Amino acid sequence: MTHVHVGTFDIQVWDRVPAHCATLRQRATLVDEYDLPRREPGIISTVTIAPQGGDPALLLSQHRAVDPRGSQLGVVVVPDTSLVLTGVGPA
Repeated sequence: MTHVHVGTFDIQVWDRVPAHCATLRQRATLVDEYDLPRREPGIISTVTIAPQGGDPALLLSQHRAVDPRGSQLGVVVVPDTSLVLTGVGPA
């Protein structure tokens, strides 16, 4: 797990679905999951974004195939405006 502070945000990134994901789902304001039930091998990325010391405002999880042409989850934070942009796109 990677944990960074950007402005007033805490961002956590996992390369899997974390063991406490059910708790995160209950506490997050917004939850979005993409293609997690897929059975083929792949990479799962999970990201939480929270105000420092607070519950997650956003929980994102995505499964992607092990393919260099696959899409990756991305997060951009603009600390001066408290704007968070998320998206999925080519690596």
